[in-house]
Amino acid sequence: MDYFARSGSLVNYPALTQALGGNPAQLLKASGLSTADLDDPDRYIDYTQLADLMERSSTATGHADFGVRLGLAQGLEVVGALGAFMALQPTVGEALWLLQRNLSFHARGVALGWQLQGTQILLDIDVQFAPPREYMQLHMLNIALLVQGCGQLQGFRLPPAQVELAFNPPDTLRPGLLENHLGCPVLWGRGHNRVTYPASLIGLPVSLPEPLAQKLNDHWRQRTWPSDQADLIQQVRHAITALLPTGECQLPVVGRLLKLHPRSLQLQLAAHGVSYSTLLHETRLSLACYHLAQTRIDLTTLAMNLGYAELAVFSRHFKAWTGYSPRAWRQAQRPASNSAKPSAAGTA
Repeated sequence: MDYFARSGSLVNYPALTQALGGNPAQLLKASGLSTADLDDPDRYIDYTQLADLMERSSTATGHADFGVRLGLAQGLEVVGALGAFMALQPTVGEALWLLQRNLSFHARGVALGWQLQGTQILLDIDVQFAPPREYMQLHMLNIALLVQGCGQLQGFRLPPAQVELAFNPPDTLRPGLLENHLGCPVLWGRGHNRVTYPASLIGLPVSLPEPLAQKLNDHWRQRTWPSDQADLIQQVRHAITALLPTGECQLPVVGRLLKLHPRSLQLQLAAHGVSYSTLLHETRLSLACYHLAQTRIDLTTLAMNLGYAELAVFSRHFKAWTGYSPRAWRQAQRPASNSAKPSAAGTA
């Protein structure tokens, strides 16, 4: 895959599709995906298949605003534990910077940029693998996710000033519908996909309502009700997967995400017969092997996303683990690169 996204991008997709009269299983299959892709939010799926699914779902349900509806039914949870880590940042600006810096490891094929212009901040989000008209619903999804995520981070106190879209509206879209969804004017055919906010957005403190913060935390930890004790080891793997590209994948930070004192986390892992360093090693190796076999990500970018300061250190570690250099291992695995897709956070 040249472009990929976490299957967490499909959170709430089945429920929304069914509510709008579509068959999610059939639509997933028609796009080359399956319901099994929904089982693990850290599993990677082909981004072009996700884009195709959005178009098919819009057509099948008869809703030209499908992408926006799905984006507003989601939010920070689409980036898993990274969303929870964003919610721990002191300001919205720092949370957005964290997302911009690490987005490519969660959705390779979409780029987020932002700039201050006078009294406004311009947030641009664009797909890199297709012209806007081809995957209109995917662009709508990304814009809605950006609006929803910014709203969640600052408690929906500051609405967007306007949204600009790169394409003209679909013929079947009712005038004013997107304005009602997004709570601001929508300008079409602008050549870019942009959300504009007052510049004060970046200085606002991150302030998620407690029910939303708890829902976000439960989602990435895969806990479905308060008494559900999801597997601690798997939770740590999910946290490591999200935090590796940030450069802050240390035990205290993972403990903070899990709401556990670092010493308590160490003791609980020891009771399971494993250490944090072992899980870090295994998760790194699993991610490295997956990306080398399944994607065309360049080695330097992969090394950075795995938390290494330079490619040489990653290459040395990888060879110690496998007996091969990353390049040689990738070449050896290419004939099997279309085999079953492992979880991004699976064991080595």
